[in-house]
Amino acid sequence: MTTKKLFRARIFISHNHVDKPIARHISKILLEAGHEVWLDEWEMKPGDSLISKISEGLDIASHLLVLLSKDSVKSKWVKRELEIALNNQITTEKMLVVPCLLEDCQIPTFLSPIVYADFRKDFQTGIEGILNSVSLVDYGPSGHIENDDSDWHFDYSMDYDYRQSKFGGYWLSLVMISHPTIDEGHILFNLKIEAQETLKNRLDQISQQFKNPAIPAIMFLFMINDILELREECGEKDISIMVDGPTVTKSALPIIDRSGRKLYQMEARVQFVGSNPDHPILYEYGGILHSIVEKELLQVRRYISKTDSSVLHEWIGKNPMD
Repeated sequence: MTTKKLFRARIFISHNHVDKPIARHISKILLEAGHEVWLDEWEMKPGDSLISKISEGLDIASHLLVLLSKDSVKSKWVKRELEIALNNQITTEKMLVVPCLLEDCQIPTFLSPIVYADFRKDFQTGIEGILNSVSLVDYGPSGHIENDDSDWHFDYSMDYDYRQSKFGGYWLSLVMISHPTIDEGHILFNLKIEAQETLKNRLDQISQQFKNPAIPAIMFLFMINDILELREECGEKDISIMVDGPTVTKSALPIIDRSGRKLYQMEARVQFVGSNPDHPILYEYGGILHSIVEKELLQVRRYISKTDSSVLHEWIGKNPMD
């Protein structure tokens, strides 16, 4: 199962002020391609600390584009931005540095082994080089959950589809291995949660309104989380399976929101791996799912800027669910 999701890149443009016109041009093209761009004149306000704002921009960036010219290779600020970026790349492995050669110049030694986008011949060749390098960012949702309230711990991977419903719908697929600390054997758990028509229409609207694919993603997860919290508050225990044999499947379990609308449908399958249990086990997966969705929400939020978040909240206020 594929466990990579593609979100747009967050791109920091490092350049010398002399190269500002081409930096603006590149930035606009990247925005039109659906990426998020940090350009100093768009982000800086009077009174801002230059060092703090640059560090903040680089900290959240997935890519650093370095515009290389005779002026920029001498710039102390470009050198400083490169130092911060390369340190992030070494310590977190989350940033990709993309040199962009605007003209013949002395390329810094530590950039020379990296394939660069070449603007020297023509602009379009350089842009194609950048777009190939900054295609969307891979994000693989997987992890480990420790449960303090039971004798189990859990390893999981998730796969998402946030495409518009006419291309296959919105769904979440969870594969989880549950490890008991006492009994022998493990539980292999498969869960699929699929958006129903009302929610599909809602997410379609969001997808058409916003270029950033992380926005319908976070809405999808947030609404699942909200419903799970509601069920916990009400003390409902039906997000569970009674396991009394090697394989048990529970299909078509609807998940409703606070107004009673069916927004999701779940299908769960439990299979024992190794020794079968000698007594029935109530496998309550609502709390586990809640923990995983909360964790993934924190991850996906990294791909939504403050501006996107503000616009989304405004859109939700103007477009309530019917």
